[in-house]
Amino acid sequence: MAVVYLLMIVLSVLALAFMVRLMGRVDPTEAKRLVERGAMLVDLQARQAFGNSHLPRARNIPLAELPRRLKELGSRDRPVVIYGVGQATNGDAARILRTAGFRYVHDLGPMSRWE
Repeated sequence: MAVVYLLMIVLSVLALAFMVRLMGRVDPTEAKRLVERGAMLVDLQARQAFGNSHLPRARNIPLAELPRRLKELGSRDRPVVIYGVGQATNGDAARILRTAGFRYVHDLGPMSRWE
């Protein structure tokens, strides 16, 4: 019985890891590597919050403005790393980008993960 229980835990953890990866979540080290290699870094915060604090080389495109500012991101084959203040905001942005044809969308999560 213990073996079955352990197997269920392992499978659950693997499924969760797969789903996180499928949703495009990226760890900070990989995000930095992507940006160094030319990925667009997009800050989803409101303009005032961006003015107070943002990551180097980030472009501020608040979620509400994203659909009309997609051309600023360039090629849809260029990787995009997004970050913001909440998981829901990032998820919405990722869906907008993928629906618009962006193939490589990576979600860093909150800005604090960059450090």
